[in-house]
Amino acid sequence: MSGIDQIEEKLNGLLQEQIMPISRGLHVGWPNLPGQLSRQAQVLFLGNHSSGKSSFINHLLEKDLQKTGMAPTDDGFTIITRGSAEDTLDGHAAVSNPAFALGHLRNLGPAFLSRLKVRTCDSPFLQEIRLVDSPGMIDHQGGGPGRGYDFQSAVRTFAESSDLILVFFDPDKPGTTGETMSVFTETLAGLEHKMIILLHKVDQMENLSDFARSYGTLCWNLSRKSATKDMPQIYTTFIPEKVSRHRRDDPDALDLGEFTDSLEEVRREISRAPLRRIDNLLTEIERRAMWLEMTLKVTVAAQSRRLRMVILVWAASILFLSIGGVWAYAVRDSFQTSVSVGIVSLLLATVSYAAGNYWLKLENIRYQSPEGVDELFQRAFQKDFQIGHRADIHSLWQSVKPTLLKILRNPGLAELPGKPWINRKLAVLHRLLHRDVPPLRQSTQEFRSSVGKSATTDDTDQETGSAMDSDNHGNKNLSHSGQGPKPQA
Repeated sequence: MSGIDQIEEKLNGLLQEQIMPISRGLHVGWPNLPGQLSRQAQVLFLGNHSSGKSSFINHLLEKDLQKTGMAPTDDGFTIITRGSAEDTLDGHAAVSNPAFALGHLRNLGPAFLSRLKVRTCDSPFLQEIRLVDSPGMIDHQGGGPGRGYDFQSAVRTFAESSDLILVFFDPDKPGTTGETMSVFTETLAGLEHKMIILLHKVDQMENLSDFARSYGTLCWNLSRKSATKDMPQIYTTFIPEKVSRHRRDDPDALDLGEFTDSLEEVRREISRAPLRRIDNLLTEIERRAMWLEMTLKVTVAAQSRRLRMVILVWAASILFLSIGGVWAYAVRDSFQTSVSVGIVSLLLATVSYAAGNYWLKLENIRYQSPEGVDELFQRAFQKDFQIGHRADIHSLWQSVKPTLLKILRNPGLAELPGKPWINRKLAVLHRLLHRDVPPLRQSTQEFRSSVGKSATTDDTDQETGSAMDSDNHGNKNLSHSGQGPKPQA
């Protein structure tokens, strides 16, 4: 068993034995998470229509598998994976096939599945990687006819399960402000570590001025939508076999040699997707564990708050009954007075209990509101905030909050496990985050280092072999000619 397989086996154990039982106990469903461990590395292609996604895929596969053109060629997602022959399956058949591990895509609905395709291809490039080609995004704002399914949810689902996301822009539409920018800035939020941005089809630019204009426009639009002032790296690429003969023969055309290295760098990043996959799986399991840990802590805060309120309500009712009992005993010589005092104390206790229950209902409604859960969050993490601003905790809370609100509304706080169960699960998550995950991170880093050294050694051997071949070839020429090299003039 290889190092990667061993790490995957341990990750699967952590997921099945620790993460999933806790999520089920909290009534949280993560149907796509188990499937991530049973698939190949995945690369997602996003961008405007005619931005070159399908052409780039054909370039990687070295065959014309995907349709290309200036107009939109498809309205659904296409998953391209290794197969003994070229074949196409519709979405309904693909999600029912356990070999593809696509069952979680059923959640996107029948309209999505009717537009989903899985294509098999006997290409060496697909040995460890599968590709996802997406429909071209629309370059406009405002309403209009939809796609028939939730495109944003589909993108997010594929993005979360992908190990690399390529976002294509092209010279004709570098200033996209519609669907493309919405997906880039909102749907893909939190997944920036997986993204690579490409300004593609640079071979269509006539000269350096055209390139500067397109590149600058793209940078300007990305900077306006970006949450930070720092610009991400933008790869400038083209497909060599798509360059026209007229373009190659034009001496005044933009020199494409400067962009060849960028294309090769993107290819290397894609080939590294299997290694990225392990890092992404570790990050995903770690993130899910922290998500569950925060949910449990806020739930404990809600339960503790409710318990204190219940104790207060019962204490007030018992107090009225006790006072009434003591008073009735003190005036026991007067039967009529004693009965009156008892009735009054019972009425007060009943009113107190009813008022307390009404108060509990109001508080329960309040803690099912965004403001209420924010207060519970502040209470649960009060100690963490005492040392200063914690951007990591606030960011995680924004992803936990919507789901926690749904849990508190249905099934409700009373249906959640009690504090003893929660404390045991918090201990499990603490061990996972601080004892189980760090060694796996270290093993992954060691494996990456060994792969990097091996690749470096292979490259060195190839260069040495090429040099020796060249030297031997030169010696043969000298021996046949019977003379040495000519002196330099």
